[in-house]
Amino acid sequence: MNRQNRIIQVVKNPEIVKTYDLRAFDLLKRQAQAADLLAYLQFLFEQHDLLAELPDKFLEHMETARYYANAQHRAVLWEVDRIEKALSSCDIPVIFLKGAAYQLSQIPFSKTRIFSDIDILVPKQKLESVENALSRNGWSMGKVSAYDQRYYRQWMHEIPPMRHLRRNTVIDVHHTILPETSRLHPDPGQLMSESVKVPDWDNVFVLAPVDMVLHSATHLLHEGEFHHALRDLVDLHEMIKFFSTESIFWQQLYERAKQQQLLRPLYYAILFINKLFGTSIPQWFMQKIEKSRAIFPINSIMTELFLIASTSIHDSCTLPGNTLASWLLYIRGHYLRMPLYLLVPHLLRKSFVSEK
Repeated sequence: MNRQNRIIQVVKNPEIVKTYDLRAFDLLKRQAQAADLLAYLQFLFEQHDLLAELPDKFLEHMETARYYANAQHRAVLWEVDRIEKALSSCDIPVIFLKGAAYQLSQIPFSKTRIFSDIDILVPKQKLESVENALSRNGWSMGKVSAYDQRYYRQWMHEIPPMRHLRRNTVIDVHHTILPETSRLHPDPGQLMSESVKVPDWDNVFVLAPVDMVLHSATHLLHEGEFHHALRDLVDLHEMIKFFSTESIFWQQLYERAKQQQLLRPLYYAILFINKLFGTSIPQWFMQKIEKSRAIFPINSIMTELFLIASTSIHDSCTLPGNTLASWLLYIRGHYLRMPLYLLVPHLLRKSFVSEK
């Protein structure tokens, strides 16, 4: 890469900070702030016993970010408690996804992760009762246009986001992990039936470890926007490190990806974290999932576009072609989520119609 992304440098080799001068640390700080990874860097340097190598000013910025992340962590646990109680009448397990799930699973990096909403997974047939229960307990969709209501409820994998009227927190209620119009159709029933109860909670669950990784990979590869892609890649890198200490993990991950029709997004997610961070992946596993990649030259083009878009997080490391790469991946993300006869009118509407 012509313009250095210092976050990638330090995740791949934390010891490199021993060679940094004050200017390099300032650049690392600004890039990490842009990527919401400054608190994570403190965790990373702690893990490698490198805090003594860092200048005081940089340490202060990391400590401030960690303080904010810790405060959010406490707020998330409170919100989980409120959601669990709000849905106690629905007779379903309350399955948390993404950032909240990482915290509930006590994955080591999770207390540093910054996110803006809480995601849950519920059976589709229970959506109405879940929505009503949340509404009775202070969550509201606010003003949502008739078109957006139809867009979410007929085509998507979730209902419109709901915001709490007092706490201003946002919850996304999913009934599966990909839009119903998507070309891939993972089975939400299997994800729910094999979810894992969180100790010390009455009715709080998270996805099984392999499903947590698959959901993260699938979300990453099917999104059309990439401002959080580097953070999501760090999530995957840390989850793989944490879960793969179990020797059976890799075989389970392969089998589940095959069952859920998610081998291709898993292949690209694994490829990217290996290329960027040097994440340790068994050779046999890479050879097996490599068979699911796109054909040449689509594979090479998509890989290059994604690496450009996901690593161009700040003006100091924006790569040539980022605008075009981001636009092409935006179109690709929507194409994967919707067939053309729905996609074209949808994009035209979003481009030219101003909802009132």
